[in-house]
Amino acid sequence: LTTSVFEYIHPDDTYLLKDFLSILGNKRRMYSIPYRVRNSDGDYIWVESIATNAIDDPAINGFVINSRNVTTRIADENRILEISERFEAVAKATSDVIYDFDFASNGIYLTGANYHSLFGYQFIDNVTDVEFYRESLHPDEKYWIYNFFNEAAKDPQETHFELEYQFRKHDGTYADVLDRFDIIWRNGKPIKKVGALQDITDRKFQETILAFEKEIYE
Repeated sequence: LTTSVFEYIHPDDTYLLKDFLSILGNKRRMYSIPYRVRNSDGDYIWVESIATNAIDDPAINGFVINSRNVTTRIADENRILEISERFEAVAKATSDVIYDFDFASNGIYLTGANYHSLFGYQFIDNVTDVEFYRESLHPDEKYWIYNFFNEAAKDPQETHFELEYQFRKHDGTYADVLDRFDIIWRNGKPIKKVGALQDITDRKFQETILAFEKEIYE
């Protein structure tokens, strides 16, 4: 019995493969976008394919398609998107600074303009790097902050973290911030750190005043 490859393709993705193969007729080699294929267990996995047009080769007279499983990568990308959307929603409702740190490049992408209004910095394309962040930490806190981050990036079972520290503003003064972030993992390695920085300077000041008043009245 002859079985068509389209019987294994997810119904919502068959048009992707058909378009891909129709274009391949005029190309020597093409790379597909991810699509879903049913495996032997009946579950759908995500794959990417590299197709070579071998119609002119008498020994083949067809297409040679090599595919690889990218299910884990797609799941990671969806999780990154989900977390980014969640933090961006928070940014719209508050004055938090939303950031996305890439472990591979050490680049930091900042969402929106809140970082400028809160801390006074301006970056081309809203992108900076880990060196800027390191230099913006208070000298008395750098060691324990980096120790916290290093420990956080060791255990894939723990993904959400919160800590408070001081962050230097463009004018040289320091703001008290609450840093809430999630770490995205792939194959046991951290790939993204997506978080929100909230300026809590006023709150910390009020806490100090209340603590001082408490000492006086006690």
